[in-house]
Order: sequence, then C-alpha cells, then structure tokens
Amino acid sequence: MAGLDETGRFSQPTPEIDSRDISWADPNLADAMSELQKTDVKVDSPWLAAAFLTRHEMNVEKTIEAIAGTLTWRSQSGASEARNKILADPQLSFRDFPFSKEVFEFLPQCEGTLAIDKRGLPYAIRCPGMANVVGMFSMISEDDLLLFQIYLNEWRMCQLEEHARKTGELCGVLIVQDMFAPDGLLN
Repeated sequence: MAGLDETGRFSQPTPEIDSRDISWADPNLADAMSELQKTDVKVDSPWLAAAFLTRHEMNVEKTIEAIAGTLTWRSQSGASEARNKILADPQLSFRDFPFSKEVFEFLPQCEGTLAIDKRGLPYAIRCPGMANVVGMFSMISEDDLLLFQIYLNEWRMCQLEEHARKTGELCGVLIVQDMFAPDGLLN
C-alpha cells in the first residue's frame, strides 16, 4: 500500500484507487458504496463517491442525481486528468503543480510536508492577509489559478483516500484562513 513520505509525495506508485480497496468502517457507507458500484455511474474517486453518499444519507438514487454534474465538470475541467497525473507520478508534489511558483509567491500558504497532522491528514494554512492579488494576476490568469487549485484539490483527495484505505474513515481537510497576517500564524 502506498503512502505519503515526509515531502508530501507518494512513497511508491499508487494505482488507480478502486472503492473496493477501501473497507469503510461505517457499514451503511460500505453497503451504499456496494450499491453504487452496481450502477452504470463510474466515479474516479472513492472518497468523492463516499462524500456524496454520506451527504445524501446513503440514498444511491439521490447521489447519482447529485454527482452527475460533478462528474461532467471533473471531465471537462481537467480534474480527472490532474488526478491521473498525480496518481501516475509518485514524485509529483504540490510544488510541482502548474503555476504553483507564482501562486506561492503571491499567496503565502502552508501545505504538504509541514501540514500533515498526526493521523496523516492534510491541513492548510492560507494567509490572505499577506496576499498580493494584483501581483499574482499580473503573472497568471484566473484560469491558471483555477488549474493550480484543481491539482491541489486532487492531491488532497488522494491523501484522504490513503487515510480511508488505512482507517476506513471518511475525513476532510482542515483549511485555516489567516486574515491578519503578517502578525498571524506563519510568523
């Protein structure tokens, strides 16, 4: 089983994750996931499928209706492609994502290596109080920022799936917005 190393990279190649690879601790979620797998709906992220099932109280029909737009968006936006690149390249870290250099220069944040809690879950600290949005958008476009964010979200989702594989738990990412920087959390 692959895991994350101290740099936030996958320690070994991670194959495409099949939701059957995760033994969900919640028996209702396990049953609902099994029912979802019997349908024609193919979700490339078991964590995403589990989150939708949980949100819709394990109702597979409601989940299918709700997730349809998300699956279309994932295909059209490049999210599925970003996920495949992250899974295929164990050396890819969030600092390797498109436009990360520009984003980190103008929007200070802490992700990855230093931002993994004791359970192995990612968290993020962003410092909008230190952001230079004008400078960032003089270097990259809104679409570039969205592409970076797509990669970051997919990277986080892969970490959550790793955690689910180890624990059977459906968890999320804590994101702290430090609005008062430079006197805030990063100092």
